[in-house]
Amino acid sequence: MFFTSTLRECFMRAEPASRSMEGAAGGGGGGGNSRQVDIDDIVFHQCVNLANFDSERAISLVPPDGEFELMRYRISDGIKLPFKVLPSIRELGRTRLEANVRIRSVYSDKLFAIVLKVKIPVPPTTARATINVTSGKAKYDAGQNALIWKVKRYPGQQEVSLDAEVEMVASTKENSKKWAKPPISLDFQVPMFTASGLRVRYLKVLEKSGYNVHRWVRYLCKSGSYDVRVGDNSGSASDSGRYDEQGPERAPGM
Repeated sequence: MFFTSTLRECFMRAEPASRSMEGAAGGGGGGGNSRQVDIDDIVFHQCVNLANFDSERAISLVPPDGEFELMRYRISDGIKLPFKVLPSIRELGRTRLEANVRIRSVYSDKLFAIVLKVKIPVPPTTARATINVTSGKAKYDAGQNALIWKVKRYPGQQEVSLDAEVEMVASTKENSKKWAKPPISLDFQVPMFTASGLRVRYLKVLEKSGYNVHRWVRYLCKSGSYDVRVGDNSGSASDSGRYDEQGPERAPGM
């Protein structure tokens, strides 16, 4: 996203951040070697001039007033996931289930996620659940057939966990289908973290009228569709999904 208050010509260049997690998260220097980031399906706003994009990865533009989307892009490889999720879902007979979910934030300890929400599916025959968490709050939501766990502010380099005992009503059908263990889903926002590794190298605003120009960049990583699939052996998992990223979000000209 991009924001300006008047029509001024701007120049911007983006490039891969450092290989280190902290360098990518902060969007600043950080040192280290840069890595190649392959970008696909780039779509720019109509105000963008792409004359120097292929050679210098730089663009110029005269943005319209207010907030608008500068570009969209897709990155398939080298994505840095902000969380490591370790689930264990065990069915103990036909009427009991144990769930243990551990989540570790792998971004810098100087950053934090905003309202991390975890949805842990349980069988539709669930009657009640006893839940203990090390951080945040959790409850059983019968309408969603899931345990809903929320952590309002989750710092980096920390681990939180949920333990639950689920009681189920025994099915009277002899040929009832085995529960398929739907994936665990996460919903979150992590300011100043870039999953793609891209960061804004510079942002210049041409100002000749005497006004002071304040330039700033804010990155925001959003969960999109973030699923963790639980294996049949209840100890394995795999991540999949889509990650939305904004950066720069705002660059006001005053």
